[in-house]
Amino acid sequence: CRATLGNMLLSFPTMVLVASVSIQGFCLLQHPEAYAFGTETFWHIADTVLMSTMMLILGILYISCFYIDMKSPYEWSLFSVKNLCTAQPLIRDVAAVCITMIYFLAFEHFEFIRGVIMWHALAFSTLLYTAFVMRMTDKVSGSASPQPRTWSVIVFGLRYGLITSYCDFQVESPAACFFGVVICMRLLKLMMKLPDFIFCESSECFFKLGNPVILVGGAAVWLRYLVQSD
Repeated sequence: CRATLGNMLLSFPTMVLVASVSIQGFCLLQHPEAYAFGTETFWHIADTVLMSTMMLILGILYISCFYIDMKSPYEWSLFSVKNLCTAQPLIRDVAAVCITMIYFLAFEHFEFIRGVIMWHALAFSTLLYTAFVMRMTDKVSGSASPQPRTWSVIVFGLRYGLITSYCDFQVESPAACFFGVVICMRLLKLMMKLPDFIFCESSECFFKLGNPVILVGGAAVWLRYLVQSD
C-alpha cells in the first residue's frame, strides 16, 4: 500500500535520530566518571542519559500510536469527549506531541548550529524525499493516492519543535513551553484572520480548536503558570 510506504518513510529518519541519541547517551554509562557522584562530568552524563531515556520512551510511545489506532493508513480514528468538544483524532494528537518533544530534545542535545543542520536534514529526509517517492509511485500506478496520515504529524512536530526550542519563555518544563507556543499560534491566527496556508492549517494537530473561549481559557492558565515560574 502506498500510504503505508509513505508512513514508514516519514517516520524512519526520526526513529534513526531517536536510536542514535539514545545509544550515544547509554554508551556514556561506560565512562568511569559516570559513577563519581558530585563531579561536573557526573551531572553532564546524568543529564544526557536522562534525555536519551526520555527520547527513547517518546519514540516508543510515538510508534505505539500507529498500532493503537489501525483504522487506516490515510486517516486517524475520531474520539469525542461528551459536552467538551467535537470528535477529535486524539491518538494523532498524542503522536504529534511525542514527535514535537523528540525534536525539542534533539535541539537541546545538538545545540544551535548542529540543531539547525539536524532540522534541515530531517525536513529533507522526511518531507521532500517522501513527497518525491510518493509522486513517483503515483506516476507509476497512474492514480493519485491520499496523503499518508503521518504527514500532518511530522510537519506539526518539525514546526513546533523548532519554535519551542527557540522561544525562551523562562519555564523549566518543555511541555509548558510547547503548550504556550501552540496557544499563541492559535490565538494569533484567530485574531489576525490570516489564510490557513500561513499557519499550515492542514497539518495542525494538537489543540486544533477554533473555540475562542477554550483558547482564551487555555491562555489564561498558561500565563498564570508563566507568572508563577518567574
